Amino acid sequence: MIRDYVYLEYEVPMTLGVKARRIILYVKDVLLSGILLLEGKDE
Repeated sequence: MIRDYVYLEYEVPMTLGVKARRIILYVKDVLLSGILLLEGKDE
């Protein structure tokens, strides 16, 4: 089975600065409005 994945990188505000987080999620569905339903977990 072929699956599509997305790679997200976002910033998490910390008290002494900003920490970058990275996560790979599975694309579960794409709605007609263009919104992606993603599945996975943040480790």
